[in-house]
Amino acid sequence: MACLPNNEDNYSLIFRTFKGVAWVNCAYFFPNRPLNWQNPTINIDGFRKRSLPKMYRRCPESYLQKLELKRYAFNTAKTYISCFEAFINYYLEQELECLDENDIRNYLQKLVQDQKSNSYINQAINSIKFYYEVVMGMPNRFYSIERPRRNTGCRKCFPTRRLWTLCPMPITSNTNVW
Repeated sequence: MACLPNNEDNYSLIFRTFKGVAWVNCAYFFPNRPLNWQNPTINIDGFRKRSLPKMYRRCPESYLQKLELKRYAFNTAKTYISCFEAFINYYLEQELECLDENDIRNYLQKLVQDQKSNSYINQAINSIKFYYEVVMGMPNRFYSIERPRRNTGCRKCFPTRRLWTLCPMPITSNTNVW
């Protein structure tokens, strides 16, 4: 693997070399750029000022700042903060820098045992990865964390007669309606 200094001359060199040959992911060239310029600046001071129980760990200030700088949507920020605080409070006595992949797997296993939804588990994974990879600058530290399988169950099928009772449309002999 070749490494080049992260500067404008090398950007141009890389783009000229790979133009028309390969797609270049610029995420690592510009790590501090906001995720979405159209998102309004969020105000998450409510999370900073809220009163919490004495033995409750707050989300680190660097985490909150990175959410604001990257202009994450307010609902995403709220979800990430909630999920990450649940994670760090599960390991209340340990420093965040000392936690490893096995600790994260154990926490995710606890979520599965608590019968949390796949969506919640994915949000927890995203919030944890955000801290270690974006806030702490450790790219792809937890790339091998397993995500829950997607639900691919068949949608509930109704018999045709049942559909007619649910549908307010008049019954017609035209078979092109559906």
